[in-house]
Amino acid sequence: MEDIKPIKKTQSRAARSSSVSMQTPVSNSLPDFGDASMLPHRQKQSNNFIRGLVLTLVLASLAGYAGYAVSKPRTANPQKYHAVFLNTGQVYFGTIQSEDASNLVLSNVFYIQTIDRTIPPTEEGGVTSTVPQQQLVMKGDEPYAPSNTIRINRSQIVVVEDLTEQSQILQQIRVRLEAK
Repeated sequence: MEDIKPIKKTQSRAARSSSVSMQTPVSNSLPDFGDASMLPHRQKQSNNFIRGLVLTLVLASLAGYAGYAVSKPRTANPQKYHAVFLNTGQVYFGTIQSEDASNLVLSNVFYIQTIDRTIPPTEEGGVTSTVPQQQLVMKGDEPYAPSNTIRINRSQIVVVEDLTEQSQILQQIRVRLEAK
């Protein structure tokens, strides 16, 4: 005959879980967040975070002020002439009437125009030639009679320079203004 093995009694799941929970002590005390010796380390991390935050705010403030100082408009001086060089190669001369973050308004504007001057032949049967000649033109003297004030987009400006009293352009401008 076969040997019959006795059947083991097993506990139900509910009985097992209740026995486990019975073994775990329940306490109403606050949970333990670590050893007390770790508190200075956590405080140091908190101080570093606050220092970093303050440093970031100070640097952002300085960067904002520097941006404002650079973009702050100059005070307009109607007697001071400037040369405004554009990225197209064109140069305008005039006084800065006003300026803001996106535009510069120039008045009493002059620019240099190159024209070809024809030179007649010096001898009979000779060849006529053309020579480029530059002349100072006052804005407004053109056939379509624009105003003598222009608004220039700052993205087109390469550099703005002050003209000194020794400037030949400034001397020619003054002669032209006196003649008018």
